[in-house]
Amino acid sequence: MRNAPPVWGRKHVLVNECPKFYVSSESVAFVEDFSFRRRFEQINPAHLTARQADAFMVLELELARELQDGEQNIRNAF
Repeated sequence: MRNAPPVWGRKHVLVNECPKFYVSSESVAFVEDFSFRRRFEQINPAHLTARQADAFMVLELELARELQDGEQNIRNAF
């Protein structure tokens, strides 16, 4: 399926098949848990499993990129 046209893309990610298949119920749970913990409590790595810590590090990096891109877009608008 390498030669298939892209069906979804965002910034540095491009896929040739529906990305819905890449999102597992575990992935959704990590995103929800990350969001909840960031909003209502500090994230203490000592209270995370290794899989949670890994997922949270990826989510934190992607969130920082999104925020940085948003700030750049706002500056470029003026």
